[in-house]
Amino acid sequence: MPGYTLPLLLLALLTACGTQPKTEEKPARNTAVAPPVTPQTKDSVARTATPATHEQAEQAIQREPSQGSVEARPMQFRCISEEDFQQEIAIGNIMVDTLQQRFLISAEWHKPTLLYYRSPSCPNGWIETRLELVGEWLWNSAVTLDTVRLAPTGPPAVLLKFSSETSLHHWSISNEGINIIDVSAEPVLLLKAGTASHEGGYTGDDETDSTDTQREEHSFEVVQSQSIKVRNQLIVVEPAVEDGQYALHSVPPGTYRYRHGKMIRIRK
Repeated sequence: MPGYTLPLLLLALLTACGTQPKTEEKPARNTAVAPPVTPQTKDSVARTATPATHEQAEQAIQREPSQGSVEARPMQFRCISEEDFQQEIAIGNIMVDTLQQRFLISAEWHKPTLLYYRSPSCPNGWIETRLELVGEWLWNSAVTLDTVRLAPTGPPAVLLKFSSETSLHHWSISNEGINIIDVSAEPVLLLKAGTASHEGGYTGDDETDSTDTQREEHSFEVVQSQSIKVRNQLIVVEPAVEDGQYALHSVPPGTYRYRHGKMIRIRK
């Protein structure tokens, strides 16, 4: 996602929090980021045990196991006042990637992907929380955002799909995955999982393995997948197709319902 100077019009849209169409940007370039603004207001004070800076969030994600899970679990977050929020956008600390209604995604090369949203828990500003991407080679992930209804009433949950692709000489890998987050108040992670992984390459030598047959003998391909969809307010998880030597970071198959702050498996 390339860095850019934010127009005054976008700031006005963020302040009004009007409806905006979904957009998707490419991963950001590796650009220098100015130090984050020190919060000065009550609404922008970071909560206990919450990363106060993007650098601390990056350190936290490196310490966490990259495993899939289906469990309602509170996420780390902080509140940012509207004034500080717009100031951080203006100086480049928050890089706008996707803007949809009251949600905003900020992602940079080699930085955590952050979700910002309006919430009654921070009435005078925005909540910032870090997505929990699952898998390997995800520092240049592209993220798309959608909303899904998991209850008859109340605000919808957020479904975020991420994808990444990396290639080197003779080798390439692509990954996909999702987060589902309850954003009705303070953020609650409901599900995180890898949904697809494709790894392929060639282990031979270009000079000695020059024929197509020789190259085919030294090639390899690993394809893994797991379908996860939301239907009729339920999360439907299909069995995963996995390779025993590689980790897709899938979750147990079944049909799940989210009620009263808990994820309940109603069918296997």
